[in-house]
Amino acid sequence: MQAQVIFPIVTKEMEQLPFYITGVGIDYEENGVHREEGYQDYQWAYCLEGEGVFKIEGQIYPIKKGTAFFFRKGIPHSYEKVAGNWRTYWITFNGQQVENLIEYMGIGSTMVLELEKDSEIKHRYKELFYTLSTLTNRHESMLKASGALYELMIYMQHSKISHENEGKNKAYQRLAPVMRYMDDHYQEDLALEDLAEQIGVTKYYLCRLFKETYESKPFDYLNQIRIQKAKEYLVTQEQLKVKEIGELVGYNDTSYFCSKFRNYEGCSPIEFRKKYNSNTF
Repeated sequence: MQAQVIFPIVTKEMEQLPFYITGVGIDYEENGVHREEGYQDYQWAYCLEGEGVFKIEGQIYPIKKGTAFFFRKGIPHSYEKVAGNWRTYWITFNGQQVENLIEYMGIGSTMVLELEKDSEIKHRYKELFYTLSTLTNRHESMLKASGALYELMIYMQHSKISHENEGKNKAYQRLAPVMRYMDDHYQEDLALEDLAEQIGVTKYYLCRLFKETYESKPFDYLNQIRIQKAKEYLVTQEQLKVKEIGELVGYNDTSYFCSKFRNYEGCSPIEFRKKYNSNTF
């Protein structure tokens, strides 16, 4: 595939967008760059084939197929080919909200990320390129590309979290039967033993695993389910009394139900219902 590059015209109006694209490269052959004063825009690049090396702030990062690398604007850096025909997809961008999003993502001056879904990332880069190159309405194309750029950033964030939390994801998977059981049986009088039995562990180990994974206790999550369901009943089932709703979601003691409801919602069940209708029972 022949390399394709586009540098869209960015007007003053478009510079007010939260995110806007300044350039996209598809299947681009890298011959190396050295920027002593950094670059004027932010950049994400993705290695399609070959190998390179990325240098920034005294750090050296090997870049191989499937690796994405990011750098902020204004940071001195360089990257160059090491082996093979080094080809990349890249995108340069700016915008009013880029810094806020990068801060939210927990990215410093740079980030290097191994990506598993090659077809997914290539699709997203191509979508950006063709959005900017095929639409006749420049303003419309920039708006659509702005949204696609945001989605790309969120995809990178999810990939980053998945990479960082690989061990935690296993814990989520192990606890999944417990979570499903609580979702299906929240209205019953459940004991810790019932929950622990779902994954074949003791109740003490279940509590420890739950705490390590969710930073809470199993019954904290169960109470959240029950209160959520109670809120739905309060709003949609006006004929039901508070006592009846409590029983439907697993609380046989009305006083205890009202106390838990206030702990989570900051108001009583009746006060919550009044926010949505004037009939109380």
